[in-house]
Amino acid sequence: MSGARPRRPKIALVAQRFGPGVVGGAEDHARLIARLLSRWSDLTVVTTCARDYLTWANHFAPGRDQVDGLPVLRFANLQQRDVATFPALTEQLLLRDHPYGAELEWLKAQGPRCPELLWYLRAEGASYDLLLFFTYLYYPTFFGLQLHPRRSALVPTAHNEPAIYLNCYQHFFRLPAAIFYNTVEEKGLLNRLTHNQFTFSRVVGVGMDPPGAADVAGFRRAYGLERPYLIYAGRITTAKGTDTLLRCFAEYRAGRGDGLELVLIGATEGSEPQGDGVRYLGFLSSEHKDAAFAGAAAMAVPSLYESLSIVALEAWRWGRPVLADRRSEVLAGLIRRSGGGWTFGTAAEFGAALGTIVDEPEEARRRGELGRRFVTRYYNWPTIERKYAEVISRITGIPCGPLVQ
Repeated sequence: MSGARPRRPKIALVAQRFGPGVVGGAEDHARLIARLLSRWSDLTVVTTCARDYLTWANHFAPGRDQVDGLPVLRFANLQQRDVATFPALTEQLLLRDHPYGAELEWLKAQGPRCPELLWYLRAEGASYDLLLFFTYLYYPTFFGLQLHPRRSALVPTAHNEPAIYLNCYQHFFRLPAAIFYNTVEEKGLLNRLTHNQFTFSRVVGVGMDPPGAADVAGFRRAYGLERPYLIYAGRITTAKGTDTLLRCFAEYRAGRGDGLELVLIGATEGSEPQGDGVRYLGFLSSEHKDAAFAGAAAMAVPSLYESLSIVALEAWRWGRPVLADRRSEVLAGLIRRSGGGWTFGTAAEFGAALGTIVDEPEEARRRGELGRRFVTRYYNWPTIERKYAEVISRITGIPCGPLVQ
């Protein structure tokens, strides 16, 4: 019938965690993409009842839920991860020869072990036009994607970590109908390791909204911040490189006590970070977080294990330069392509970059502006939406999103 409304694709977005209080880069990524796709699809988030990524303890009630206006279907995890024994199990698996079955048992032990979610996908997966899986590493994605691989797409959020070398993942990355990579470095890594270059893919990432107003002065007053500061945002843990950050910053302050302070925001998995010039602010409201980014002299991203870095994009969105560990191929590549900051390999290089930020503010502003232009060009929502729509239309045969006029 002429003028009939085009059919909207039915999509299940599968993620290990989703909901209020869930903190994590991959989970934030999934939330942003779910919100984007829901504008022109019938999207349901299929997830577990976990909020905590360490134990996967059931926190949310199973069944139907709604988060930020998105329909969510939750399934209870069968067991919690044993945080006392799992590290030793992982080390044993990675350091010794082992049968393939041992890797499958490791995946179950890692979790979140949620067989009811897999039973749902097995029974109902064919009723969806697309199953979109987030994060390659975990049980729901590894076992769930294999149930209907030709109607499945993957956002792997992969980085160069020991687990990615396991045999179980070598074939896995050749299964989906399409892969959405975050960066060219992530694509290159998986192509090298798994020879999956013939799997259809696009380098996409996430979008950044243009910056709004930020009450920097009010934020500074609220937390008593009088000096210029370097900011870190994220989980405060060795896995994110914060031990390296704190060590390098301590050496910098020992040589230059009148320089930048270090402000850390986010959750800590141990004791609160301390040291000369170190300020730990915990969680901030969205308004204070924006002001913290807008008022910073620069953003530190010391993590080695990233497939992108949403906080780096957020810093560039505000025109702030980024300082990252060059051992991260992804972050080093982003800074090289954008010109939006510095990389360091030693404490001396870290201190030299901070010295430039303090002594040459025009150079810091120039690099921050290059980062802002980079994000505006490549990480705007219309570009991200068009790439997702093109791939989803290819898989489902349903014109969607900006492809439908």
